[in-house]
Parts: sequence; structure tokens; C-alpha cells
Amino acid sequence: MRILLLSYCFPPVPLIEAQVAAKVSGHLGAEVSVDVVAAEPGLWRLPADHSLDEYVEEAFEPVTRLRRPGMPLLLRTHGRVPFLSERPDALTFLNGRVLREVRRRSIEEYDLLVTRGQFHSIHLVPLRLRQRPPWVAHFSDPWVGNPTRGDARRVRWINERKEARVVEAADRLVFTSATAAEYTVGRYPKAVRAKTRHVPHCFMPELFERGAAGDSEPGDPRVLARHVGNLRWNRHPEPLFRALLELERLRPGALAELRVDLLGLISPAMLQGEAARALPDGLLEVSPAVDYRASLLAMRESELLLVTETEAARSVDLHAKIVDYTGAGVPIVGIVPPGPTADLIGALGGWHGHPSHPEQGAQALLAGLEEAHRRRHTNNPSLWGNPTVRARYSAETVGRELAAVYSECIGRVSTTRGAEK
Repeated sequence: MRILLLSYCFPPVPLIEAQVAAKVSGHLGAEVSVDVVAAEPGLWRLPADHSLDEYVEEAFEPVTRLRRPGMPLLLRTHGRVPFLSERPDALTFLNGRVLREVRRRSIEEYDLLVTRGQFHSIHLVPLRLRQRPPWVAHFSDPWVGNPTRGDARRVRWINERKEARVVEAADRLVFTSATAAEYTVGRYPKAVRAKTRHVPHCFMPELFERGAAGDSEPGDPRVLARHVGNLRWNRHPEPLFRALLELERLRPGALAELRVDLLGLISPAMLQGEAARALPDGLLEVSPAVDYRASLLAMRESELLLVTETEAARSVDLHAKIVDYTGAGVPIVGIVPPGPTADLIGALGGWHGHPSHPEQGAQALLAGLEEAHRRRHTNNPSLWGNPTVRARYSAETVGRELAAVYSECIGRVSTTRGAEK
């Protein structure tokens, strides 16, 4: 099977979607080859993340990265114009270059065309091809009405039309969870539902450099609880801070047993909220962002892993970070609303509470803290989490599942086109 993958995010682009696309696309099987067309990593202000370069070089043919002088400036200028940058995103201006690159190739030599969003503009490219192989469109998160990005009402009607054209034209639609799939295709006819599949994110066990769990300083009795990843308005730490304060009220002295490390980009203003200022001195540490491989090691070396979200009634996404947390094999506490992320934490044996209810978060933190103490005192080096659940999210398992979806798509489309002839 020969695949042409179009994705603006692919290593060394410094976004989690880049690692997500590379991990699963490199585990489709020995009989599958994947050619990639991606964006130049220099488009982003963040430094390129080269930590997966060796893996990408081994797993893929040389990646075609679109570049030209002035593109970073064009992206930043385009991104400041709301009406343009929201139809559906600031990378729409690259679609013409992708189209020219695809047309330069012998498209008939590919068995499958795959587009992967975080930037959903990439899904619009196949609509402009007169001839194309079977087409699979991946949605790493919802497009229209995405609750984590806000609702740009001034352009919603435009994006609704664009999304409808994609979901109706693509031969298969792939989402990261059944919840995310239903969120999008629930408003479409049964024919769209029939071609919808859900395949989760995955982790690669070999990327976790194994070491003793916990990197607390020698003699430090505190449990190292760590949040790995950038924090922003839709993943704000304030719900976590409120849960920590409630934990201290629930069990006085509990915070003295913790060292909370926030590893990643965070606005200083996020540490000036009411709950943040009320936390005791010395509890919080802020560590600078690191590359992807280093972040996995930081997960593995933690004693408790934390995730926090804003106060939505329900989440529809399965976050890639939680799947990497799963691979780390460290107890997980989530301050998250109901949804796929909370479901996975619970299935592993972890604990979670709603961001709007600090008492729930406090109970979850207390349970996680007690488990971390137990593992430390019993010197337990084993990977934490239900092993059956963990195996479900390994790259080998998820890659086989996705390859089956691809093969099904090719077979179904070939049969349909043959019947039409």
C-alpha cells in the first residue's frame, strides 16, 4: 500500500499534532510506504523539535516540506486578520502550494490519499483535484464549533459549508474517539456516519527512556507531581490550583507532601490568579519547555502526572498528552470534565474530578498522592495502569487498526468504482 499523506504538522514542526501524525503513520506495517507533504517548521515562532528526526528518517521517505522566503512573515500577518485566519485557519494560504506539489506527482501511483488536521485547511486540497485515489480525512479535533477553540460566529457559516464539502467527499472520516466523531457527524446524513471510524492516538514504548520512576531530589520526601505541556486559556491551571487548596482543607498538611512542577510554556499571569496566590510558597515550580523526547522522559520520571482543563460541561477530545501519559506508566490525576480523556484516566485506574468542583479534584489528588506514596514505599518499579488498557494505545496496536481502516477504504472504493464502470 502506497500512501500520500498531506499534513501541515509533521516533525520537526513544534506542535503535538506533528508527533501524533508521525507515530501512527510509521506503524502501519512493513508493506505500507508513506510519502509526506508537510509545512516548513520555520513557520512557527517556537524552535523546531528535532527529537524524532532519527525515527522519521527510518520510517518515511524524505519528507517534502513547503518553504519559500517570507512564509513565516506571511503566516504571522495572515494570523492577525480574524476573518481570514478563521476560514478555517491561518495556514489556508499554503493550500495552493500543496496542490501544486500534489499535481507535480503521479497521483495515480498512490493507493490512498490521507489528509490530517489540526489545521483543517489541509482537508480542502483534495476537493480541487480532478482525479484522486481513495481519500481518508483525519480529524484530530472537531472543526466547526470546536469547544476548545471558541466559536468564531462571524465565519461559522463559511466553515460549516467547507466542513460539509469535506465530510461528504472524503471516502473515510477518522476521529480520535466515538465522542468526537458523534460531535461532528451527528448533524450529517446516515451515509456520512457509515464511512466514519474512530482510531485513538498512540504512544511508542521505545521512546520512553526507562529509568527509576521519580526524580525528586535526594532526601526530598515530597512526591513529584508534574504537569507536562503548554498551558493556555483552554487548559488553564487555575482549576488545578483550586483543587490543591481544597486538598489542603480536606487533609491539612497534604500540600507539604507535594512538589508540583509545571513543565512547559505558561503565561506569568496564570500564576497571579486568586487560587495561585493562595498556594503555599515552595509548592509550585515552573520548568521551561523541552523537546518531545525529553518531555516523555520527564513523564516517566514523575511520581504523579497531572492534567487540567477549563470548566466545560463536557470534553469531546482524547488528548494526545493523556495517551503519552498512558505510555509513561505513572499514576494520573485529571482535573477534567467528563469525556474521552476522563474515561481513559478512569479505565487505567486513575482519578479525576470536574474543573468546576474543587472538592472532586481534591479527592482525586488525595487518591493519587496515596498511590504515589505506596509505590515509593514498596519500591515498585512496574508500569502503573491497567495493562490491557495500556496495550490498547500502543503504536503497534493502533497502527494495525488504522491500516485496516485504510485497506477497507481502498477495497470499498475500488469495488464501487468498478461497479460504476
